[in-house]
Amino acid sequence: MSNFIRESCPDRKSWLEARHRIPGSVGASDAASIMGYSPWRTIDQVYDELTGLKKAEDITSKACVQFGIQAEEHIRELVRLDLQDIYTIENHPFDILRMNENPFIFATLDGELTRRSDGAKGVLEIKTGNSLMTSDWAFGQIPEHYACQVCQQLLVTGWEYAIVVARLKRDNFPIASKGLPGIAWFYRYVDASDKHTAASIQAVLEADIAFHDAVISRTRPAISINYRTRSKR
Repeated sequence: MSNFIRESCPDRKSWLEARHRIPGSVGASDAASIMGYSPWRTIDQVYDELTGLKKAEDITSKACVQFGIQAEEHIRELVRLDLQDIYTIENHPFDILRMNENPFIFATLDGELTRRSDGAKGVLEIKTGNSLMTSDWAFGQIPEHYACQVCQQLLVTGWEYAIVVARLKRDNFPIASKGLPGIAWFYRYVDASDKHTAASIQAVLEADIAFHDAVISRTRPAISINYRTRSKR
């Protein structure tokens, strides 16, 4: 039996409406905020949005977000070419995957991977950003806020691995480059059976359940850690 329930939506509007059809639903993009690792949103902001105290900010018009949306399909095709001998890739951009056991925990994936050698399923996660973030990806690392998201995707699907690909673009071009961008690419493999990953997946599960209970009971979470404050400690 599948670890998740798949809900296929015909378009983005339907997908946006369906995500929070179950009260207190927690998406993979919320995981970092709930865990206290997000650079952009605190757990308090997510709580306010899900309880209707505040309207969620529409960030789709921001240049960096628009770039990520437009670049995703092209990056996915390059990943397909890079990995074509090892993996196949499917894309269901408006599918919502919900945990069977806890259907308020959900994820939408950038791609669904199948390893050719043994048929093992995995998650593809695509990131774009500024090359000034390169140090966050050094030495095989994945930034903590992205790791939270990937852990929730693995939690929802129950799949064996994730591959995270990041394309980072330098915006402030040096004179010597004649205005051409500097690009850095990273591939990262996440093994769901690794003990550290497994512990993180469990931590995300526990945090999601506690946050969902707080939303349903209208009890503001007791602990809220701002990423920027946390990183200075």
